[in-house]
Amino acid sequence: AKQLEGRKATLWASIDANRRMTSSLTNILSSCENEIDVAMSSEGITLPWLSLFQTQQDQGMPDSKSVSSYLESLKQRNTCWDRIVLTETDGAAIRFLLGLGGAETSRSFLKAISYIRRNYQDLTRKGKARNGDDGSPLQDHVAGHGHDIIVSLYERAISECPTVETLWASYMKFLSEEFLSTRDELKKGKQNPQDLQQQQSRIEHGLLSASRRSIRNCPYSSALFEKRMTTIGLVSINLEPDDISAVIKEAIELGFLTSNKEAMLHLRLVAIHVVKRRLLSLISLRSTGKDFDEDEAMNIAATKKQKSPKSSVVYHQLGSSVIEEVKDLIEDIRDMYDEAENYLFKSHATWVEGKVTFWKHRATSEAYVLCPIAKNDANDDMTDVNRSELQDKGAIRCFEKLVKAEKPSNPDSWMDYIRYVSSSHVHSFGGDNIFSQLHPDGFAAIPSVIRKTRGLYNRALSSVRKAG
Repeated sequence: AKQLEGRKATLWASIDANRRMTSSLTNILSSCENEIDVAMSSEGITLPWLSLFQTQQDQGMPDSKSVSSYLESLKQRNTCWDRIVLTETDGAAIRFLLGLGGAETSRSFLKAISYIRRNYQDLTRKGKARNGDDGSPLQDHVAGHGHDIIVSLYERAISECPTVETLWASYMKFLSEEFLSTRDELKKGKQNPQDLQQQQSRIEHGLLSASRRSIRNCPYSSALFEKRMTTIGLVSINLEPDDISAVIKEAIELGFLTSNKEAMLHLRLVAIHVVKRRLLSLISLRSTGKDFDEDEAMNIAATKKQKSPKSSVVYHQLGSSVIEEVKDLIEDIRDMYDEAENYLFKSHATWVEGKVTFWKHRATSEAYVLCPIAKNDANDDMTDVNRSELQDKGAIRCFEKLVKAEKPSNPDSWMDYIRYVSSSHVHSFGGDNIFSQLHPDGFAAIPSVIRKTRGLYNRALSSVRKAG
């Protein structure tokens, strides 16, 4: 009997503590909820519960008898639900329920979410999110359920305002930050890896779901299609370029963006960027164990006697299977560039700004990513001269297309071209022991680069001079 009494006392104490916490949370968050109610009411989407009851002459609040009577009749007569389901009854428009929220309602939701997120981020930054330090009732609740509270509030917001682009963008930004934070914690290995992996899996599922639903509800938003592609690139371990191309195809099929040439070109270039990031990440992870967007310290040790810093990177050779995947990705990226080029010339042959944007993007990729990697992928029996030709040819072709895309050429385009030709990697023409009558050796390469750079400067000045 004493044990039972003790359990009952513990139960009642827990109920009372949770009741007090709920009361405190209600007082703290009531202002946010009131703002949401006011916004929904002003946009005419609050459930008009008075319309559920029979119209009374004084338009006052119904008494308990009429409420009970009418609710009972609703169970018997389904036709009475017409006042909830239909948007028009007796010739009078009635707007309410989900999916009709606009800018004002979304702003009120984002304000409430921002308030809770600030508390959540402060606790996480101070290390209180998981160690239960004392704080306000809101902080205590956020410390244990912060992520779930914010996700629930976002889901409620998008159910009310599914066509508001900024709401989806904010939601996916939050989930992306949570995904990256969990991934960093996994790398550090400070907590239970299994719990973190499960948490990361849940966040990944929510992020993919949100990005998919966002373009379904906002097919007019280029930014959300872009976010969909970057999300796939972020969470995919083995990214397939076809998955990214499918997003572009969906945008075309939906038809909301096809008349917007700037958006369609931008999305194609974003798709290429996502696949290019996969290429760089693959090489970096397999050769060093570090992702390519992580920092790497400069090794400034002047002599062999000086020890390398502890953070120095150890490099490993790529396996044959990785090299094949690298070659496939380079081919996929160039195919995507070719598709974008066909789009420009077939649909917008006279669009000069689009051509400049495209050729600058492609020239930069060829010069600093694709050509240098392709040079290392070349056959082992190729001479150093042929390797340099292979590296340089594609990039030079794209830069020539860039400076000829508009007349007169933009000085910035010429500067990009000159910067590439004068950069140090071009000095590798030939080797110290290789001579070719058509290509300079290691010594002759230096003045050759200077002459070529001077020639480009003269062409650039001539182009500007002709323009008057």
